[in-house]
Amino acid sequence: MIYDTTQKGLETLYPPYLAAIADEFLDRGPEFEAKSLKMWMWLQSDPDIQISRTSVINGLNRLVEDGLLAYREETGKGGHHRIYRAAMTRLEWNRHVYDVFVSHIKKNLPTGD
Repeated sequence: MIYDTTQKGLETLYPPYLAAIADEFLDRGPEFEAKSLKMWMWLQSDPDIQISRTSVINGLNRLVEDGLLAYREETGKGGHHRIYRAAMTRLEWNRHVYDVFVSHIKKNLPTGD
């Protein structure tokens, strides 16, 4: 994770389109599920966001790697499809980000001993 101190909210960690996706999943909770196509179409409703579906897929996978999202696979027309959902609540996510950064700081900054 990279922290951008010039931004606010999830945009401190992600580009605007990915912050919007993360917010949507966190706001709707773990019962909300979506495929990449649904999220790409949702983003297309915002005239300020122009993004390819491939970028959305890569972004969703990044959110999985960061622990924010989980997924299950379904087979269907065209092969396997990932269905994404929030892996944690917003409070759990905030704590996770805090723990990641504190751990990184402790590991990489000298302690002065």
